Amino acid sequence: VQVEYGGRLIKPALITLSYPEFTDDPSVEGKVRIFRLNEEAGVWELLPGVQRVDPDRNTVSAYTDKLSLFRVAVLELPGTVDKVVAYPNPYIRGRSRSGGIHFVKLPERATILIYTLDGKLVRRIETEPGMGRAFWDLKNEAGREVDSGLYIYVVKCETGIKRGRLVVIR
Repeated sequence: VQVEYGGRLIKPALITLSYPEFTDDPSVEGKVRIFRLNEEAGVWELLPGVQRVDPDRNTVSAYTDKLSLFRVAVLELPGTVDKVVAYPNPYIRGRSRSGGIHFVKLPERATILIYTLDGKLVRRIETEPGMGRAFWDLKNEAGREVDSGLYIYVVKCETGIKRGRLVVIR
């Protein structure tokens, strides 16, 4: 494994983790996922990309592009938008390695709309099914970086709407 400065891998590496057998509820097995510790935010995040569960071997596998702490957990997506979190907020260039704002604890199907204070739509983001998270790269619909300022986000799903503010400092 070759590593760049900052812990990024030169090539993605396949990791395989084992989990205990779920004899009480086999339906839980389909929800087993690998999570990675986001040290910056202090939260466990679902490892992005495709994950493969092998119920015969009680393992789950996925590719990662950086070194981290990993764990196996059952993915339970919230049914509402009540617990949605956006971070880092404020986003300050140079302090965040991700280059954008993460939305976590999203319900199964959600749409995130980001607006300027005068109500102009900046970006529309559709969540990936079964992921519970989304990422705003701080670009508008035309692909240009947004300016420093205050933005409003609206998360919509079948069960409700959540609004919040985001601060971007470049």
